Amino acid sequence: MKLGDLRTPNRVGRTFCPTRGWAHRLCSVGVGVAVGCVPSLVLGQGFTLVDVGPEVGVPRGEYFAPPVMTAGIAAVDVDGDGWIDFFVPCAEGKPDLLYMNNGDGTFTEMARELGVSGMERGEKPRSRVPLFFDFDGDRRLDLLVIGDSSMTGIADIRYDWTFPRLYRQLPNGRFEDVSEAVGLADLDLVSDHAALLPGSGATLYPRHLGSVAAGDLNGDGYLDLVIGLWQSVGTNHPKEIGARVLLNVPDPETGGRRFEDVTIATLAPGVPDPGISRFGSFWQIVIHDFDGDGLMDIYGVCDMGPNRLWLNRGTFEEPSRPGVRLLRPMPNAAAAAGMTGMDRPFMPEPDMGVALGDCNNNGLLDVYITKIDVPGSPTHNDLLVCQTRSPLLYANRAVEAGVMGSRFGFGWGTTFQDLDNDGWIDLLVTNGFTECSDRPVLMMNRTSAEGVRFVEHPVPDFNRIERGATVIGADLDRDGHVDILHTIMMTAESSCTESIVQVLRNVPECGSDCNPWIVIQPRMAGPNYFAIGAVVRVRVERASDTLSMMRLLTAGISMAGQEPAEAHFGLGRGTLPTDRLVITIEWPNGSSPTMIEGTVGDLAGAVHTVGPCSVMDIDGEHGVLNFFDLLAFLNAFQAGNMLVADLAEPYGVLDYADLLEAIELVRRGCP
Repeated sequence: MKLGDLRTPNRVGRTFCPTRGWAHRLCSVGVGVAVGCVPSLVLGQGFTLVDVGPEVGVPRGEYFAPPVMTAGIAAVDVDGDGWIDFFVPCAEGKPDLLYMNNGDGTFTEMARELGVSGMERGEKPRSRVPLFFDFDGDRRLDLLVIGDSSMTGIADIRYDWTFPRLYRQLPNGRFEDVSEAVGLADLDLVSDHAALLPGSGATLYPRHLGSVAAGDLNGDGYLDLVIGLWQSVGTNHPKEIGARVLLNVPDPETGGRRFEDVTIATLAPGVPDPGISRFGSFWQIVIHDFDGDGLMDIYGVCDMGPNRLWLNRGTFEEPSRPGVRLLRPMPNAAAAAGMTGMDRPFMPEPDMGVALGDCNNNGLLDVYITKIDVPGSPTHNDLLVCQTRSPLLYANRAVEAGVMGSRFGFGWGTTFQDLDNDGWIDLLVTNGFTECSDRPVLMMNRTSAEGVRFVEHPVPDFNRIERGATVIGADLDRDGHVDILHTIMMTAESSCTESIVQVLRNVPECGSDCNPWIVIQPRMAGPNYFAIGAVVRVRVERASDTLSMMRLLTAGISMAGQEPAEAHFGLGRGTLPTDRLVITIEWPNGSSPTMIEGTVGDLAGAVHTVGPCSVMDIDGEHGVLNFFDLLAFLNAFQAGNMLVADLAEPYGVLDYADLLEAIELVRRGCP
């Protein structure tokens, strides 16, 4: 689509145009409204990260990290108001925390009020990994919380701590527990572990929840789940299953949805003893179409074993279950693609966290993996740079890029974020194990024609000796600069006795002359409204060169983490308001890509929602098409506003066909 000639339902809709700092305003709807919001341009942009948690409503003393090895965090727009909220799971006996954004970058903790504190059933179970996803296709984000009973006595295993809890979001914004109704309350994630076998001699139960990811694996529009389980190296038994694939299928009894375990049939068909050669001890699992065939694949990183890349080979239907798409067996292609995480054969390595991004802006997806990267360790963090997509082939460039070695530590969470809006993604890694012994690391992208390269950027509030767990990025105050959320299981501030959630505000040092930016929120018709699995590409055509970037929309990333379903792009040094901007959204359901064309001056400095409702969703309440939207359209039609009112052929003319199209769109409502 070209600016001024937007003529499909996939059109830019509501647009946020924040002022600088922590104050904001909501711009009027339409593509051109961002004019005047574009910051002035300079050739460089310094920044720092400032820990502002206590001053924005995230005080010390509320968060109690779950014990043992990692602690997750999920950042999404829970209530659809345009502002990023976040959920933090807590240890047994301590309520989980849901921090709702007040619309100015400050937060109010509301887990009890909204019904997701974990205290609803009485005794609070251990919680470790959260994930927001719309499981039933009603365009409201639901919440999955999973815990474990790791390192409790064999006789004291709490099975109820390990049952996934699924909270369905209601129209009033509260949540209800539907775990039993969808078949998750009886999911056994415990009893196949070797520690429970007769004669094992185990006194403690070692299985630890690793991660959870969501994506549409079978192409029916509904999001499926993959759970990663850490088995404890040295206690694996051939019958242990280190992952679970849960297909989101229709429930013929209730007419709703339920989850069906298809792990063995999908990942190890016909193998009665899957064995650790097929499975393993999984930490972070991610879902993405790695080979570009339009089907979502599964990549899981393993502790002391080869990583797995299960390639999706489509679906089939059983005659007895018409309309239910079951997954064909998914072969493991990690070795052929160079993604096992093992530089040498038969040299297992302890892979933990995963970040996905295009480091060198060549349009191909790269993978960063954290490991035990401490002085004297034979293992080091990996940077798998994609060489080709067909055939899929990666090469480890961690040494050349400078993203491994003694500056790191016992690696956990990791994320790619463009922190200085120069158009190149930077790298954050958090580290630590049983004590406050390691420090997080921030690396700035300095890639050139000579190759991918990162250099360390000291940030005092981030580079502290801690025991880190998960690190993710999100623009919490909508000022156009990506902020950081960081779970710390033990902080040196308290002599390693307390845990904290760091809210690190990205403070630019460019005054009023900062690099421009844009945020794209793809939204789809059908059950996958938040377009999980979409790829967003942005191209800036400048007089001197062209800057091309890509971002993914995922549900499950870093290390037991989740980032918002939106794509943030810095538009680079020296970019001018007159430079051409081309935005392309590749949809996960295989439909034709959506393209938006305009100038930096017209589009930058705003959050654009692009989806089926955008073309007519021009009056509040956003996300609902009603009579007020039709009135707003009639006003635009009468005023000759081509951007808003030119909906049907012949384009360039406002006539009766446009009016009929508007009425039909409102009649159908928001798909």
